[in-house]
Amino acid sequence: MTAKKAAENKLISLGIEDINIELLNISIAEAEMYICNFCNTYSVPQELLYTWADMACGKYLTMLQAMGGLDGVIDFDGAVSSISEGDVSVSLDSAQSPEAVFWTAVSGWCNPDAQTLLRFRRLTW
Repeated sequence: MTAKKAAENKLISLGIEDINIELLNISIAEAEMYICNFCNTYSVPQELLYTWADMACGKYLTMLQAMGGLDGVIDFDGAVSSISEGDVSVSLDSAQSPEAVFWTAVSGWCNPDAQTLLRFRRLTW
């Protein structure tokens, strides 16, 4: 499996059917460059395939959000923290909203754990 196919599968599993291939290719190239520069290698090690795909998806979603491309694609319903029946009152918990949880996950994809990449780091002279 390639990083592109893994990233496409992940985006489809998130409900994003209309994938901008050019933007995805840019995201994959940026993630590859970051991993290669961090690890001082010329290619991404096979063991980091899914880390590479996760980084590409995170970058893709971040760029798509910045361009307004996620509006209406991913529906975030607010988490209800309390409900009152008399004079109807509903309170939403913004700290644990589905959107906040989603962007926390995307941020984690964009910035992989250093321990994951350090294992493959090479010394340069």
